[in-house]
Amino acid sequence: MALTFNPATTAVISMDFQNDISHADAGFAQMVGFAEPIAASGVIPNTAKLLAAARGAGMQVIHIVVDPTVASQFQNPTRGEFLQMLGNPDADPILVPGSWGAAIHEDVAPQGDEPVIGKWVFSAFASSNLHEILQANGITDVVLAGVVTDFVVDSTSWDAVDLGYNVIVVDDCCCSAVESDHRHAITKMAARSDIAMLADVLAVLG
Repeated sequence: MALTFNPATTAVISMDFQNDISHADAGFAQMVGFAEPIAASGVIPNTAKLLAAARGAGMQVIHIVVDPTVASQFQNPTRGEFLQMLGNPDADPILVPGSWGAAIHEDVAPQGDEPVIGKWVFSAFASSNLHEILQANGITDVVLAGVVTDFVVDSTSWDAVDLGYNVIVVDDCCCSAVESDHRHAITKMAARSDIAMLADVLAVLG
């Protein structure tokens, strides 16, 4: 069945395309193995096309960034390899507010008054006011793009569904450090989301 959605009640959520996470020149992205697969996948130019089409259709576009200053849970979790790297006092600081590393990659950067919402750690809804913004704008469906698939996109899709949103995951606007992890996450999300390609979304938007 062909993908359908109403642009007036659908928002595109672009997640975690910050330089430290997604840029080929970022030390942290190289260290954790994100830089090369993100560059090779074409996820950033694909997402740029998605955002351009959404803007042309008058859709709500929202950018999500990791921002440790908004953390509101009772503690910062420290178990797990990735979280231990984030909190390593001997490592170079990453995602420092106001730094190049915390900025959104220039190819998918916000335009005009598009909201930029800080969250912590994985889901776009964690420690953020994303749900309130979506509700205030009458949004019923969300189109997800971001890195990485098996962390951020997967956890955001769970929270979105639990909050009552219809979810569309754009396969080629997401990427993991390992392709098999991406594919596994996409397969899991198909149980609770529509899985689409960029071409499918562009066809809806004309």
